[in-house]
Amino acid sequence: MSISTVCPAAVDSTQGSVTDLVRQLKSGNRDERVIAAQKLQSLGPNARDLVPALTKALLDGDSVLVSVAADALGAIGEAALPAAGALIDRAAETNASAGLVGDCQDALVKIGPAAVPAMLNRVIEVGRLRLPSGASDLERSNEEIAAWDRAAQYRGALIVVYRQLGTAAVPPLMKALDSPDRGLRYEAVMALGWVGTPARPALPRLRALLEQQNDQEFDEALRKTIARIEKG
Repeated sequence: MSISTVCPAAVDSTQGSVTDLVRQLKSGNRDERVIAAQKLQSLGPNARDLVPALTKALLDGDSVLVSVAADALGAIGEAALPAAGALIDRAAETNASAGLVGDCQDALVKIGPAAVPAMLNRVIEVGRLRLPSGASDLERSNEEIAAWDRAAQYRGALIVVYRQLGTAAVPPLMKALDSPDRGLRYEAVMALGWVGTPARPALPRLRALLEQQNDQEFDEALRKTIARIEKG
């Protein structure tokens, strides 16, 4: 969402002090918060100290404010990395508008490859089982299905980000392949497949992993990823 989309008259040559903008962003007035986020977006990397305030704005129930805050974080770039988790959550949110999802995805792309570890780990976190002590077999079975669905929803929201990052995503993903954490390696393999042809430098490592693995689910993911990269 561009600065002029919501309120073109609100953004003028008088930007005001950063302190005033932060105060506006934290105010209870919806229009003032949107205008403040728009002005912060125009500051770009100069608004890096305001990442906490903009991250908090991502949690707001107003989709317009969330979209503008996401745009402002994207304009800040890599220094907005602390907001990656909140951006990922909003991008994967059920029933979120296509515009809001797209703005959060764009912000992650602009943060760059530094966001890749956060993306991998967030999928792992949401895919963990959430079971009470003494859960029955049926409860466990239902939670396993729910956990898979949660992880799949997050993966789906991040496919676009990996594709747009392209070659830039490959080094951190290849680094994750060396992790002792099986879940992290698995998510990295999946993500390399979504990167596609730009992930060709990872093919030798992926093929070597395939020879070393004795894990049916992991082997299947490796084969699919290698095929996606080779096919382009």
